[in-house]
Amino acid sequence: MGKKKYVNLTIDSENSQIGVIEIGVFDVDNPNNLIEIEKPLIQALTEHFDCEVKIKRSGVIIKQFPLKIEYYVVVCTDGEDYNEMVTLDETWLYKK
Repeated sequence: MGKKKYVNLTIDSENSQIGVIEIGVFDVDNPNNLIEIEKPLIQALTEHFDCEVKIKRSGVIIKQFPLKIEYYVVVCTDGEDYNEMVTLDETWLYKK
């Protein structure tokens, strides 16, 4: 069994990292892994934008080593919904 992976979340339009999420043990050959990432991703983005966020296009693996995944999401604001591209880049997380 592999080690748990952690990814930095970067919102491309803001050009900033908004945090790190744990994506568990990730197998690039298992397409269900991309679906399992969506729940913690949506939770982190909802907290960041303080409004509802939906997946527009499921994740696309850009690079396997180190892992890099792109998601397109819709941010549902009171005024107008808009699209964002979110990049997940594998990172190291050290626990004390």
